[in-house]
Amino acid sequence: MPGPASRCWLSWVRSSSSCTVWRRGMAGVGGVVLFSGAMSGQARPGPLLRVLGRAVTSAVARFPATWQFLRVPVRRFFDAQATNWDERAGSDPTEYLAPLSTALDHLPITPGRILDIGTGTGAAAIEMAARFADAEIVGIDVSAEMIARARSYTSESPGRPTFLVADAADFEHDEGFDLITMLNMPPFFDRVVVLLAPGGCVVHASSHGARTPFFSPPGVLRSGFSRRGLQTVASGCAGPGTFYIGRRP
Repeated sequence: MPGPASRCWLSWVRSSSSCTVWRRGMAGVGGVVLFSGAMSGQARPGPLLRVLGRAVTSAVARFPATWQFLRVPVRRFFDAQATNWDERAGSDPTEYLAPLSTALDHLPITPGRILDIGTGTGAAAIEMAARFADAEIVGIDVSAEMIARARSYTSESPGRPTFLVADAADFEHDEGFDLITMLNMPPFFDRVVVLLAPGGCVVHASSHGARTPFFSPPGVLRSGFSRRGLQTVASGCAGPGTFYIGRRP
């Protein structure tokens, strides 16, 4: 597992033909069968995985109750892919984490409690552990095999981050989190609002922008979180990826 990404490579594209950064307050402003063959050993997401991932993302964003039917096939797919996932998903950690790291650079808070939803093999959680040395960080994923891989990468410092096999749809936390991150994930709007502490932030990032299988357009994220009372802090691009930051009042 590559180590946490350095910040020096970050490229925040303020304006391009495909992405314009918006920042609040700135001037001018059977499961495996379902996904069978979707990766095909490629280092980038293949077209089939993108189509299937987009369908899952759209369903969860529009009709959250559909997740109860989708979670089993999704879990089985990622259990089957866990062993070689890092190699298949892309071996460049700087590119993979670019939108998340850029979003973290623009957080208006210093989080003390962080939840990484859909943590997979733990790349995002490990990056945040290095960045926020005093924070309590929890990474959750429905895939037990992915969580096993994540724990293996942090065996020398067990418990930081803490990795749990859990589903965001029914995960509970007494105090709430100051920061909730979702990297390459469907946006679990309702659960994020429940789990986010007052004044807390949510970061949703897509490593490959619109080419990311589980991609949500910035407009969908702004609209979805706004309807639930969150304020948009910033959105934009980093490398090939995109990010969104929202905050609970």
